[in-house]
Amino acid sequence: MKRPFRIERVGRRRRAAARGMARLGFRASVIASVLRLKRSTAQAIVDGRSAPAALWSAAEQALFREGRG
Repeated sequence: MKRPFRIERVGRRRRAAARGMARLGFRASVIASVLRLKRSTAQAIVDGRSAPAALWSAAEQALFREGRG
């Protein structure tokens, strides 16, 4: 029997935390287990850690800057 298709919605805080962890050099498996994300979602965040800020929304940029300071 096939599993139903599932979309994972990640909240802003967990997504910002995952991006911060990716920038610090954490592996996707660690991020997935700590923040309780799907491995594929964590891997996508790690792969995009060096993406230009233009790809982020203004709200996500503000959250990330808030967390760094």
